[in-house]
Amino acid sequence: MREANGDTGKTPGTLQIAMPQGITTDGRYAKIRGTVQNKYDETVYGVRYMVVLYEGGTPPRVLDTWQREVDTTIEPGQRHALSLDAESMYFGRSAGTFGVIAVPVRVGDKEMPPPEGWR
Repeated sequence: MREANGDTGKTPGTLQIAMPQGITTDGRYAKIRGTVQNKYDETVYGVRYMVVLYEGGTPPRVLDTWQREVDTTIEPGQRHALSLDAESMYFGRSAGTFGVIAVPVRVGDKEMPPPEGWR
């Protein structure tokens, strides 16, 4: 399993993620550790995390998604610990990749739309 986009935050509407502590998996569960940073000028209230698992190819095929909403507050410019324990039978696939997306629930007084594919 290879990480696809763990330290990006360049997609509009997302928070910046850094995973210096990395990912460990037993093939079904993945412990994802790192930080999430608020790049907005206002306080972030709540974060929607989505882990998307892909199968290689052109274009890559989505195998599974895991999601969690966390009630947290992140002040402008601050980093907050990211600690996710995701589950998917696809974590054991050696040819797969995955991406982690972090989207704020609310920025200041403005509700933010969930990431594409959010259920």
